[in-house]
Amino acid sequence: MNTIFKDNKGNLRNTNIDMFYEVALSNYTLYISNIKRFPEYENIEDKLPSELKDIARVLLYEKESRNFNYVITSIVFLQNFYEGLINEIGLIDFGQKYYKTYLDKLGVKEKWEIVLKLVYNQTLNKEAQYYEDFQNVISFRNKISHYKSNIITKENLSEIGNSTIVKAYDVVEKGMKSSIDLLKDLIEMDKNKKILIHFDFSRVIKKKFSI
Repeated sequence: MNTIFKDNKGNLRNTNIDMFYEVALSNYTLYISNIKRFPEYENIEDKLPSELKDIARVLLYEKESRNFNYVITSIVFLQNFYEGLINEIGLIDFGQKYYKTYLDKLGVKEKWEIVLKLVYNQTLNKEAQYYEDFQNVISFRNKISHYKSNIITKENLSEIGNSTIVKAYDVVEKGMKSSIDLLKDLIEMDKNKKILIHFDFSRVIKKKFSI
């Protein structure tokens, strides 16, 4: 969804960052719903006669494939949202030319640190759980976007296989839930400058995050 608005400097802008957050939340909700619908799949093979075990394996594979797709999509779009949001703050406050010349080449984590400090003279609360979860979302998305294979050895054998999947589930569950606390702190930071006044994050949260 493309949103057109007039920023606090009087410039007419269009943005998609609301959509990024909504897509992240929607896919996370689908993941949770899938778990609630089929909670017994993990142990279903033990309860079935041998002739039905192959069907059970197919069902389990389909469930896990859907879950992984939901989770990865959610992580990617949550990271896109975080990057788009900090870009939006910087672009509005500093202007297109200055931001793109001096700040746009920074990494996402660095942007959140430097841009917030320059704009609000504040930063995210590094003692809060949301800060660690935010860092993990960015790092995991970068890891899967710049994926590299590993040589299997005796030392890392136990880590091969489901490690990426398990990590993804942990990152998305913590990252989505604590994103609300991060946004609350950011909105409080912005209450005087009102850069974010046109972004209705609460509407998306109330609509999609009823879990």
